[in-house]
Amino acid sequence: MISLYRYILMLTLQVTIGCYSCFSQKSAAAVLADFEKNYTTNDSYDLALVYTMYKGFTGHKITEQYKGSLYKEGTTFRMTAMENEVVQFDKKQLNIDHQTKQIYIRNKVKEVENPTHIVRLLQYYAPVTMQTKADRYIIEMAIKNSQLPLPFQKMRLHIHKETKILLKQTLFFAQKQAFVTTDGNELDTARLEIEIEEQALEKRVSPITLSDYVITGNSGYIAADNYKNYNIIDQTNR
Repeated sequence: MISLYRYILMLTLQVTIGCYSCFSQKSAAAVLADFEKNYTTNDSYDLALVYTMYKGFTGHKITEQYKGSLYKEGTTFRMTAMENEVVQFDKKQLNIDHQTKQIYIRNKVKEVENPTHIVRLLQYYAPVTMQTKADRYIIEMAIKNSQLPLPFQKMRLHIHKETKILLKQTLFFAQKQAFVTTDGNELDTARLEIEIEEQALEKRVSPITLSDYVITGNSGYIAADNYKNYNIIDQTNR
């Protein structure tokens, strides 16, 4: 079974070379623009995600499955996946490894890559086709330059027609992956599906703050009660 650790935070990249339909490309571009606008102008969302790895491009054999989340409230952004968490505030950024119980505190240098923002994606991929089904648009994305060493060969986005919310993203790996079998490792194609499980902002009692994780003391940062067993590594230039 392959590990998703290297890919779990890369929610946006993929491939499929084909003939571009001007009509489909224009329609898909408009949908993608609305989707991007929805997330960049929305200051508040709380999304629960499910990451599922499948053996094969079309098979149903699940090899790994994890939960994650995306949260935004004003200038605060949090992304979780597996045992890792990144939280960005107005001036500070926390990188948390829950497995080793380490909290890294850094000064904010640049924005965390938010997978719901597709501007970066459109630098490398372009819409090829778009289908309309029930409550969603399904857009296939193709790489613009086949020489780029990107990890995925194809991407499929499911976007809700009315709300412009990303319902599912399917990433097709460019290279075959090693899967553990009874006879040892087996190379096969693979795909990663990321589904939005729920939107739960209304369930949160109060916004996330830096003091939820660490508290500023006279001699530096100390862990908040919920993280009292964590080791704090201060990488700020205080």
